[in-house]
Amino acid sequence: MDVAFSDQGERYNLLTINGKPTRKRFKEIGGIQSDSEFGTILQWIFQPESQTKFQSERAMDMRGRPTLVFSYSIEQDHSKFEVNWGKRRMIAAFGGLVSVDRETNRVLKITAVPSGIRANWPWAAVSQELDYGFAEISGQKFFLPLHAQLNVTIKDGTQTRNEMEFGNYRKFSSEATLQFEPQ
Repeated sequence: MDVAFSDQGERYNLLTINGKPTRKRFKEIGGIQSDSEFGTILQWIFQPESQTKFQSERAMDMRGRPTLVFSYSIEQDHSKFEVNWGKRRMIAAFGGLVSVDRETNRVLKITAVPSGIRANWPWAAVSQELDYGFAEISGQKFFLPLHAQLNVTIKDGTQTRNEMEFGNYRKFSSEATLQFEPQ
């Protein structure tokens, strides 16, 4: 999977399936999928229009860093958290925990659990986790998503876990200089 992130959000491009090149699109492969882990969920939580409610939970150490943990919730009317099952779609309320480095104010971890899922949906439980850390790009360190996990329990007891590792980071940019000739 190739993931690109910009001001317009995330773009996913499926490269291989079981190590073999494919022309299929991400949405065509079926199964349990998610697509907001890279940076979009962070935007949803912290953008003012989400009207996110935060509550301080505890202080702790995470990966050797002093960390503050906050619970958060976003009501359905202000949410952008979309859940899909087949052709059925809905926007769900969601909440979870945000772990923040006390010294740098960087988000180290996010959990997200949708709520208010319709009773006729086959899911019994859904949760997401996203871990951030430093990754090197062209000799510089950047704070980026490193790992994500999606857990789904179907009402028949079937459990699915999708694990995503982010890596092979590259930064694309360009520069231009405009010069005007005197007239």
